[in-house]
Amino acid sequence: MLFLLAGLYSFDFYEVSQERYPSWLFYPSGVDTPFVSFFWSSRFGMEQEFSLSYFNIFDELATGFSGDVLYSGPVPVFPYLEEGDTATGEPVMTFSDVALLLTLNFSYPFTDELRGGMNLKIYREGAFGYTGSGAGIDLGIGYRFVHISMRDVFRTRIVWGDHVDVIERAYGILFSPSFSFGENTLIPSLSIEKKYGFFYLFSLEYIYHRIFGVNLSVSGYGFSFGGALHLKSLSLSYLYTSLDAGGIHKIELKWKMGGEYEP
Repeated sequence: MLFLLAGLYSFDFYEVSQERYPSWLFYPSGVDTPFVSFFWSSRFGMEQEFSLSYFNIFDELATGFSGDVLYSGPVPVFPYLEEGDTATGEPVMTFSDVALLLTLNFSYPFTDELRGGMNLKIYREGAFGYTGSGAGIDLGIGYRFVHISMRDVFRTRIVWGDHVDVIERAYGILFSPSFSFGENTLIPSLSIEKKYGFFYLFSLEYIYHRIFGVNLSVSGYGFSFGGALHLKSLSLSYLYTSLDAGGIHKIELKWKMGGEYEP
């Protein structure tokens, strides 16, 4: 007996495609010229994520667009065993999954230190010949180095024909002060999010002479470490995350068009 329901996978992939978004997606305070970033991530050797983001300023309103594609496969499917059944340990089949998340962002500075923003999201996924789709809204506000956000404000629904996945609201708070020592910068940050349970992420980033950066972080899932290189308008960063199920490699390239990138 096989337990095959495409909708059961949409929650996991929807969450994966959003987890990387940093606070600047809600509050891109450092964006004063067009800003482009490309992101690639490999998870456990089975999931490949690609994302392209673009931000620009129109008067004081910052607008951004992000297209995020997540490909998973081949994912093994094992038989569902009832009492008395025997297993060979071999999968009965494999499948691939493709998910797409499109995000449109708006952010506005109410004062020099107070900024608010929102995301409009469209999600679509295909697996096992099924197609699931949904749309959601995120809201956020930040004052100085404290940011508060609410993801999936109206409990995003992903519809798979007769089956519906409901993505619950997530409430988050981020503390991210910055300390400068001449040409060097230290950025500690603590992020806490409440959804089905509490999730925390603490990170520490040190940037030497505004060129080289190192990053260490620990969360409820595992620990991460990486580095970054900042050269005028370009920034290249790498991050490795260690989890019980395997490692995650992340590479991101940022380009600030017409200006110098400031970490």
